[in-house]
Amino acid sequence: MTDQYFYITWSANRTAKLFNREESYVLSTALIIILVSGITLNSALVIKLFRRKKKTPTDIQVINLATADFCFLAISGGQMLGVVWPTRVKPIFTSNSFQCRLVYGLMILFALEDVLTMTTMAVTRFIAIRYPNAGKKWLDMKSIVVSIIITWVLSCAMSFPPIIGFWSKLTYYIPPGTCLLNFKFHQPSKLVYLLLLSSLFYAIPIIIIGYCYVQIINVVRRSHRRVLDFRSERALSSKTDRPIRKNLKQEISLSITLFGVFFTFLLAYTPYILVHFLEMINSMLITAKIKYCLKSTTFITCIVNPILFLSKNIKRNYYQRCCWSIMHLNDRSVISDDKRSPIPASPSKVF
Repeated sequence: MTDQYFYITWSANRTAKLFNREESYVLSTALIIILVSGITLNSALVIKLFRRKKKTPTDIQVINLATADFCFLAISGGQMLGVVWPTRVKPIFTSNSFQCRLVYGLMILFALEDVLTMTTMAVTRFIAIRYPNAGKKWLDMKSIVVSIIITWVLSCAMSFPPIIGFWSKLTYYIPPGTCLLNFKFHQPSKLVYLLLLSSLFYAIPIIIIGYCYVQIINVVRRSHRRVLDFRSERALSSKTDRPIRKNLKQEISLSITLFGVFFTFLLAYTPYILVHFLEMINSMLITAKIKYCLKSTTFITCIVNPILFLSKNIKRNYYQRCCWSIMHLNDRSVISDDKRSPIPASPSKVF
């Protein structure tokens, strides 16, 4: 009797649709654009950083962040595309199988790794700016690699229980035939897991990253004020002042880029977290359609993050080329003789 009921239900849902035809075509087109753009941008960022002969610890962190974005977008976006594709036969999975749970578990893995990587990057920037001497000693390549390993272990530990059905179970949704995390808890163990996952994924990173950036802003303000006061009192020469201002500009530039990554995360994930929190406290009923629509907004981070880092590299390369051109013109002006008109050495006159 159970097998017959399951067969009738499964057969009926082969023609059931979560979205109507118009919504399916619009969402499918948007997802294809997002998938192609995100995968291309993250791949370009990883390849660009891997091609550098001398990689910095920050480069390793950015590579890890881009890898997590790439994997999350490929798995989550691919499943979402299968759900909204008009001609895709439903259900995608016929039951709450291991493969069904594995797909969502991998989404948790890469999404959590993305957030934890942003948190470690904010902490390392705070240490490098607030405690520069200690940062040179502790923020080396070995320490960064160890921190990345720790974040991956923690992400695997949080994504493994739903996959095997231990400590927390995923809910099988029909008609799409996919497994999703249901935030309506009925057991104390499930409540503990949801609270821990929400804390590691959203609450704790926001507190840590917010604190780090507030301190970075304060340090930069004080450093800028001290530089101005020191220049006015001691009348620093341009050669002495240039390294101070250059280092300060580099720290501010990288901090602004990382803050843009954090701000994008807030815009993309806050609606998703807020709605699921309302579901957790039984204030709102969340359907599978709403869950997938909210999940599609999280793909924004997978596109904006590589754009921010790639644009920063483009600006830096352009600045280096401009500096090289100025130095080349200065050398030509020094060796120019009286028969040739000297080329002005001042950058303001060159451009």
